[in-house]
Amino acid sequence: MVTSPIRTSRVGFLGCLLTAASIRAGFGASKAESGLPGETRGHKPLANVSDRLLIFVPMNTGRKNRRGEIVDATVRLVARQGVSGASIRQIASEAGVTEGALYRHFASKDDLCQQAYQQIVADMVAEKEQMLRLRADSLSVLLRHWIRLSFEYFDRYPEAFTYVLLTTYDFTESDITRRQGRMFSELLAEATRAGEFPEMDPVLAMSHFSGLMLNIPRLINEGTLAPPALQYVDSVSSAVNAVFGLRTKPE
Repeated sequence: MVTSPIRTSRVGFLGCLLTAASIRAGFGASKAESGLPGETRGHKPLANVSDRLLIFVPMNTGRKNRRGEIVDATVRLVARQGVSGASIRQIASEAGVTEGALYRHFASKDDLCQQAYQQIVADMVAEKEQMLRLRADSLSVLLRHWIRLSFEYFDRYPEAFTYVLLTTYDFTESDITRRQGRMFSELLAEATRAGEFPEMDPVLAMSHFSGLMLNIPRLINEGTLAPPALQYVDSVSSAVNAVFGLRTKPE
């Protein structure tokens, strides 16, 4: 069982919490500026599944990928013990490498933690970007899909989800760490312009949504709720609809 730290990441509601100023800036952007980004500027998509998810793919055969094993060990330890509880020595031991070997791949513990974080976020947003590009459904349906995709990810990779969304860091914010938060704020901005979403401070709206959604994985980690998270999609979606006053079906 993963023990979740109490606080969420400073950089990480939905994988990348925006500052209040940047949330409002994105929420108030013009329609022409609010399209979803494809490739993040300065961040190229990783080439294949093994590159994107080395940290989750068992490596029982073939040549070992030391970098992937180090990242994997970091995610496991930080998810269980928090950043301060996972030392370089512990991470190296967990990965089965020397500290010197670890430093050949990563400049520092902060560099290692941030690169692991960015790798997971890049994977988390892929399906959501595809879903939101189509924009074929009502806001209520899109938010339900967002919750479902998030819970599916948690059920598959609970340590990675916990590492990104339920762990406290002090990273310098970058484009990739803000990626999902920007997507979410742009979705609400478009719905507001279309008259589908009420006028609401975007920071407050994101706080409501994150509180309702992230409490499920947090409570599962604590042993208060039974897994899988996917079984709670309907109840969380209903709560989101009630808070935002959304219709469950388009007119």
